[in-house]
Amino acid sequence: MLAEYLYNGSASDTALGGSRANHHYLYGTALYRINDFCSLSLSAMLCCDDRSISPFLTLTYELFQGFTVNATARVTVDQKDLHSGDPGELGPEGAGRFILDVGARLRF
Repeated sequence: MLAEYLYNGSASDTALGGSRANHHYLYGTALYRINDFCSLSLSAMLCCDDRSISPFLTLTYELFQGFTVNATARVTVDQKDLHSGDPGELGPEGAGRFILDVGARLRF
């Protein structure tokens, strides 16, 4: 399990030309190893300023030594989705409501 807090102040490196517009973020993840080859993790990033959230579910499977396949499903939710509020930074605007990434990694 991991939890992090990020403050993006006006003098921070990410504020100087970065993509984050707000100041307070929380990130948490929990990893569960199903067996030696497969793991499942649940993560979420929350923007505390506009209360938008983006949870992730990731499945990782090592087919053979050095070759890993992973699939990540992400949902984006903001206040505009829950009621008539403003769109949030982590919301679906521009990115889509549901995002699925599938990838492979080869180490040698």
